[in-house]
Amino acid sequence: MKQQTTVVITKVEIDGEVWPLDEPEDIELEFSAIDTGGGFHDPILDFAYELSAEEQAAYLQEDLYDITLYLQDPAHEENSLEVAYEGRLKLTDNDRLEGTGRLKDEDMSRDIVKFVIRSVRR
Repeated sequence: MKQQTTVVITKVEIDGEVWPLDEPEDIELEFSAIDTGGGFHDPILDFAYELSAEEQAAYLQEDLYDITLYLQDPAHEENSLEVAYEGRLKLTDNDRLEGTGRLKDEDMSRDIVKFVIRSVRR
């Protein structure tokens, strides 16, 4: 089973520092798993996003960062989630920060699966 959806990022923390967002940014989510009829086996969540790059972007290197994304389904604001992962950020040609990530195995929780399924069903 593979499901794709778009939600928004309402807040970002990079190495514990809040990254300023002018407005919520879109994030593309792709959830894949083996549907066993009573649950999901081997769930994986891939995601990609871009952030507005303020002056701080020039100070970011191609290193690994501890990134926390606060996600929200724009159609159902009560459907929200906090996702923490270690990842890289890249400055794009159009002065935006590009991030991608993958959660699987022990990084996947029931809350993540519920959030994605609720967002897909909107």
